[in-house]
This record gives sequence, structure tokens and C-alpha cells, in this order.
Amino acid sequence: MPRTILIVDDHEALRRALHSWVAASFPDCRCIEAASGEEAIALSSTEFPDVVLMDIKLPGINGIDAARQIRARCPASRFIVMSQHDISQFVRSAEEAGAHACLAKQDIYARLLPMIKVQLEQAAT
Repeated sequence: MPRTILIVDDHEALRRALHSWVAASFPDCRCIEAASGEEAIALSSTEFPDVVLMDIKLPGINGIDAARQIRARCPASRFIVMSQHDISQFVRSAEEAGAHACLAKQDIYARLLPMIKVQLEQAAT
């Protein structure tokens, strides 16, 4: 069964662009999307993602709280949290929620693919 990458972002254009890019970069993985923390939590109950790319600022349940709830259901999932805002203000709470990496959105194109690769390798061990 292919490994699963869950992309969670409320900005549809960014989410879809990330989906296309990540799917093309990791063809052995299945990419799925969620537009909210609630949707991500629901999907994680049936899809058990290996890697979750989670935006912090989401409508309803924020990305930190959603990560915490997903982590409780899927302890093997690896989390990369991202924000368009200063990521340093979220690092501690993200790590406490179970995040394995934090990323500023302006660094996505330079750093995301290597981060996903590391998390997929860690999820396999």
C-alpha cells in the first residue's frame, strides 16, 4: 500500500499547487487534501497519513490543535507545520503538539521536498 501524504491548508490554490508538486515529486505516495482542521481530523481516522503537511492558521480548529488530535489517533504520523507568519512564534506549541518540523511558507520551494523526504524515511523506520 502506498504511503500517504495529507496536505492541510484552507487556501485552495496553494493546497492544490502543493498537491500537484508533492505528488509529482513523490510518485510512490498518495496525496490527499483537507481544507480545515476538522476535515483533516476526519480524514486521518480512515486514511492514517504517514506525513501531514499542516497549515497553522485554519478556520475552526487551528493546525496545532488539529495536529494534536491527529497525533492521538495516528501516533506514527509525521508532521510538518507551516505558516505564512513568523514561524518562530509557533515552534514551541507545534513541537508540543507533535510536530517534527516547522516551515515558513516563504521557504516552501527551497525546503519542503527535503523535509518531506526526511519525514517519509523516519515514518518507514
